[in-house]
Amino acid sequence: MILSTHIVEDVEELCSRMAIIDKGEILLEAEPTRALDQLRGRIWRRTVTREELPVSAYERRRATVLPQPQRSAPFGRATAPSH
Repeated sequence: MILSTHIVEDVEELCSRMAIIDKGEILLEAEPTRALDQLRGRIWRRTVTREELPVSAYERRRATVLPQPQRSAPFGRATAPSH
């Protein structure tokens, strides 16, 4: 099985071996714990809040073209807001 991820915790938890590949070249192949030991100090992490993320084209289109349904209709039927 091949798992492609940038989340190191997934690799540690799910895989017995891992490889770091860049442009088709294997840069490192090892057991996750051993690989992480070799990479220690060269891995960085940044947490990004939802507010920092750019709004995707899909979200912009959805916000302007497809108004969010309102749940005020009887029997739980959704209705689009009137303008």
